[in-house]
Amino acid sequence: MTTTTPPRDAAVWTAAGRMEVVTWGSSGCPGLPTRLDVPASNVLTVTVKIYDPSNASCPADLAPTTSVINVPAKLNGREEVTVSILDGAYGRTVSLPGRSAS
Repeated sequence: MTTTTPPRDAAVWTAAGRMEVVTWGSSGCPGLPTRLDVPASNVLTVTVKIYDPSNASCPADLAPTTSVINVPAKLNGREEVTVSILDGAYGRTVSLPGRSAS
């Protein structure tokens, strides 16, 4: 019997002041960031909601969706940052290294 590990949500730094958040789910009804909270200077909580367009089907496939977010000014990206991605059904926490000031 072969088992595979399902893909995991992720976050990565991109250009200064931006981050990519990758969620996994239905390609027709992707999980998209709807709220950003900074409960501490080095902690970002990204709340994800499933986009459910009217009159559209949500296939039972598994596909990544990448969203580019503007990092809230209260987040100190020069420190190691903990990013929690929450969608109500599950959560994933990742740690990102601090970025240089440039």
